[in-house]
Amino acid sequence: MSTRRYQYTVSNLAFATRTTPENAAVAAKAKWAKEQRASGQYTVPSKIGDEKQHNLFLRCDCAEVRAACSLPDGASVIDTLGSLRALKDSGK
Repeated sequence: MSTRRYQYTVSNLAFATRTTPENAAVAAKAKWAKEQRASGQYTVPSKIGDEKQHNLFLRCDCAEVRAACSLPDGASVIDTLGSLRALKDSGK
């Protein structure tokens, strides 16, 4: 497994933590990933059920993610995904 993939996991979780700071599942997974990295362990593979708890890109149907993107409750999953991607790309 490459170091790049490993850092990508930590980077995505850092973004998720900034975007949804009140989400305990995100905070716990970010802590775990940092600990894995510190001990030289991998952070992948992962189970899809776990990913659905902390991966923002798999939670675009969630009100918490829509709100983080400043979108209304009725926003589509596609609009949410696009806004979320733009938010991540902007470095926020």
